[in-house]
Amino acid sequence: MHGAIIADALRVPWIPVRTRRYILEFKWQDWAASLGMEHEFEWLPPIWNGTASQPYKRLAHPILVPLARERLQWLVKHGRRRQSTEEAFLKVYDRLKETLSQLIDDVAQASPKTCS
Repeated sequence: MHGAIIADALRVPWIPVRTRRYILEFKWQDWAASLGMEHEFEWLPPIWNGTASQPYKRLAHPILVPLARERLQWLVKHGRRRQSTEEAFLKVYDRLKETLSQLIDDVAQASPKTCS
């Protein structure tokens, strides 16, 4: 998810990929909805075995690695890329600038001797 957030902020189209069933989808839904986007995960076989608490414990079965590589190559060529609209992006960006400005003002008012 963090990669998708960074990609969208840098205006790079991205593809939502899921390698585990236990991904917290409500976080994706909340973020995507805040930018007016839909997301439907593409499945990618995991190349690491593990659990939710230790997701990268050891390399997966050797047959999964080539399958994951092939699937990833297919997704790069044919997968549906996502990106927020310019309007939605600018709306969130403006809100971020306003919030940051308010934070700077609040800090300046709280400790005027240390802020210059």
